[in-house]
This record gives sequence, structure tokens and C-alpha cells, in this order.
Amino acid sequence: MRLSTIVNSRLRIIGITTIRTEEGDVEDATRRRPRIMELIANAPWREAVTYRDSWPHEYVVVRKDGQEELLAAFCERIGRGEGVECRFFHQTRRYLFLDDHKYWIMVECDAIDLDAGDHVLNRARLYRDRRDFVIQGGDTGRRGDYPGEPARLPGGTAAERTDPMGDSEKPRTLLAQLCWRFHPGTEGLAVEALVYILDRYPASIEGLAELVAPAMGLSAQPFETEVVAPDGTRPDVLQRGDDGSERLFIEAKFYAPLTRNQPVPYLARLPDKGDSVLMFLAPAERVGELWPELLRRLDESDKAYSDRGSRCVAIDGTGKHLLVTDWTTLLDNMEERLKDFPSGLADLRQLRGLVRFAESGEGKSALAGDELVNRVTEIGKAAGWLHTRGLRAAPGSSGFGRYAHLGYRYKTCVWLGVNLELFEQFRSSQLWVLCDDWSVGDWDERVRPALKDRMSPNVHEEGRALWVPVVPEGSTRADNYAAALERIAGILDELVEA
Repeated sequence: MRLSTIVNSRLRIIGITTIRTEEGDVEDATRRRPRIMELIANAPWREAVTYRDSWPHEYVVVRKDGQEELLAAFCERIGRGEGVECRFFHQTRRYLFLDDHKYWIMVECDAIDLDAGDHVLNRARLYRDRRDFVIQGGDTGRRGDYPGEPARLPGGTAAERTDPMGDSEKPRTLLAQLCWRFHPGTEGLAVEALVYILDRYPASIEGLAELVAPAMGLSAQPFETEVVAPDGTRPDVLQRGDDGSERLFIEAKFYAPLTRNQPVPYLARLPDKGDSVLMFLAPAERVGELWPELLRRLDESDKAYSDRGSRCVAIDGTGKHLLVTDWTTLLDNMEERLKDFPSGLADLRQLRGLVRFAESGEGKSALAGDELVNRVTEIGKAAGWLHTRGLRAAPGSSGFGRYAHLGYRYKTCVWLGVNLELFEQFRSSQLWVLCDDWSVGDWDERVRPALKDRMSPNVHEEGRALWVPVVPEGSTRADNYAAALERIAGILDELVEA
């Protein structure tokens, strides 16, 4: 049932009707306010135990606890414009302030469909200080810890509205400010921005050509992004030679680990005859650790190679080259060639700001898979649709993860974690659920095929196991991942119960 239906029903229940004036305006006939405080007083609030020592609050599970009318009353108040936009670290949402508490949900009211899955309504006691409106780095949830710093603007204080590396002469660009909110995230945006500049401003290509010059010259062909081969390799950037063959691969890295296809299968995809290059772009501080790891993988594959200096090697018997450089060097080279192109410099400045953000501690934490899994787990445990008692963290070869019981009723045992290999293949999400426990009833014959059908097209099947992507709507905040995972939990419960 859509929430709008519940809201309209609630208006009729409490006696609020509408009339249309001669001017066509809709007015409240009775001017009565919803009796939300009565609903709050009768709701079965429970403590979010996981957050007891960090950010204490209470919650109800709407459908499970029979609180549809309370949720409708909350959303009605939000719809009237009574919500106050507040920040919880990087998360921004509207809160409803009533008496000694503030109330919130993890999604927008108009996105709620209780038939598709349950939702959680939260509340927390007011601190009567700045934390009621802005919670930021350095704050705690302990009531006696009065916040000493004033509220920072969304990008930091006036002095901090710079790149997170601390250079006050280089303010954070709009692209860097917004990148963390949207899919596919910083790395994907940086790649698309780089290709846009290279294709729009041919002079900038000379800056890239200088870095690959020891190995090969660039062609006049356009740059392409994410061209997938049958073997599953998907380089971030590709340029073909004038003969149409693939000659240049660029793989952008900030802090994501190498996938199993990097670098050996990528090199195998390049032609044996003629010069070609696989280039890795990374933060300057990471180049020193990335280069030895790439060479180690070459050694393990028994690839013989010759050192060409400046972190560049040639694969013996071929024209293939592997090299690593840093983002700053590339952007500096491109900037030198764009001095006579003001619009090009402006676009390059946006990309440089995005790169600074990604290379900073703030950007790094936004990409950390273990933090994402842990935060989503905490949200699910607090809401009651995910449980970890007796289960452990179990990082896999594809990324960090853990075992958990998923669902309100049947608590299917799943593995929740980061799968970079499937992310590379499908580009749908870095967070996946592995469902391979089909021991209950007719799950193997009925539920597994139905789940695959409901969650297609990006579900990946390995034998009897299903990998289901947890795809957030809109942005890649942990709460959006949690909302997507909660929908999967609801589908599992629904399929088993059917």
C-alpha cells in the first residue's frame, strides 16, 4: 500500500476534510491538527541497542508494530513543511521536532511503499545544543559532551571549504562537493570527467601523450569508457589505434584494491604486435605501494619484462607496456597545454578538485568497504531486519564482508559484503548479498528462481548460489544501501511466506 493512501485514510479518520473555494484553493475545513502525540504515546518504542554508547535513539518498525497511522501522521507533518533539515555527519534529511524528541525516517516519504517492505521510524531525545541540528566530525552522542566547535558549512567552515588536503588557496569544487552523493561515485566521475576533457580539448591530449611517449604515441581516435570484453575485463578508459585495435588502457585507482583481472588479463587483451600501454592512475602516496604489487602479479604469472624506468616495464617479446603514474602529474601536464583555453582550464579545475577530494582522508573513508558493510549492518540490526548473533565477519577474496541473518521473519543466512569483481562486471553496486542457504522447505525449487526473477537483470548465479546486488537509490550513502538491503529482506520474507 502506498503511503499516500494511508495519509488520505488518516485524514478522513481524524475528521480533516477539504473544500474547494471559488478561486480553486483547497482549504482545511476543520483546521484540526493531527493527534500525533497520542499515537506517539501509544507506540511500542524500543531502544536501538547497537547505538546505546554512540548515538542513542529509539525506533518502531512500522508494519511489524502496526504503526502505519503514526508513519502517515509523521509524513503528513513533513508534507506540511514542518520538517527541519538537519545534518548527521554527511547525511542530510528532514526531522520533525515534537516536545523533547526529534523524529526521522531513512527515506523520503513519497518513496515509501509498505507493500514492498517495512520501514523504521526513529526518534532521539533532544540535546538542547547544536547537535540537534548539526552533528559533525569530532562530536559524540554523550549528553555531557557539549560540542565545542561551531557548526561547519556542508563543505566545512569558511576556512575549511577547501580541498580536504588543507590547501586554503584551492576551494573544493562543485563536482567534488557533490560526487559522494551520487552513483557510481568518485572514481567513475573522475574517469568520465577525464575523458570529457581529453575529447573536448585536443590540446590536453599532449599532456597524456608525454607520459606514454616512452612506450608509444597516441592515435587520433576518440577515448572510450568501460568497454567490456568477453573475458570480463573492463578498462576505465580505452583508445584505439588508427587501425582500430585497442592500444591504450587507463585504469583509475584511488583507494579501491586491484581486482583479479589487474594487470595480467588486461595486458593479455592488448595486441601482441605493435606498441600498446596499460596505465594505472593513482594518488601520489599510493603509487609506491601499487607498483610493487603490479610487478608481483606479473612475476606470479611468469611474465618476463624489462624495466624502462619511471615505473614503466615492457613485456618481453611484445609491444605491451605497463606503467603507473599519479593523478597530479597527469593533470599538471594537461594544464600546461590548456593555458590558452579558459574553459578547458575551468573544466580541469573541477576534475582536480574531485581528485583532491578522492585522495583526501574524507574521500578515502567514503570508499572503504569495511566501513560501508559495518554501517549497513548497524542500521539493519537497529531496525530489526538483520541479525549477527553467533555469526562472524568473513572477508572474501573479492572484498570485506560478514555473515548475517537477513529478514524479519525467516532470517535467511547470507553473506553481506563487497564484491569488486562483480562490481567490475555489472557496475550496479559494490555491495552484494550471497544467498546460498536453501535448506528450508522448497527454497531451492521455488524461492531461488523467484528471487532471481525479482532481482534481475544484475543477479549473478554461481551453481546454486545467487549473488544479489544491493543497489542504492540516488546516492551511495550507507542509509540508502541499508534501505535497498531492507527491500531484499522483505522480498525474501514475502517469497518464503507465499
